Amino acid sequence: MNIIKNHPANPIADQLSEWLTSLQLEQIPESAYRITIRDIHDACGLAVSSAQQSYCAPVAANWDANGPCTVLGLSPVASTCRGPPF
Repeated sequence: MNIIKNHPANPIADQLSEWLTSLQLEQIPESAYRITIRDIHDACGLAVSSAQQSYCAPVAANWDANGPCTVLGLSPVASTCRGPPF
């Protein structure tokens, strides 16, 4: 039984995750692969260039600093986020 009113039995997020986990690299068109790689590089560049901006401080303040992950553009390491910074 769904507790949330009008909540579908099989949410689109579940359907998308099932499709993505079954996807093989060979099934992705070359043009889509190139665009995806470009967009990932773009997102990394934006993360590094904006990391020192004041609007990123609340996000960085909510990281657990005991994890194994480094954060591009910032000195602390991260584990998980303690909650929304807003």
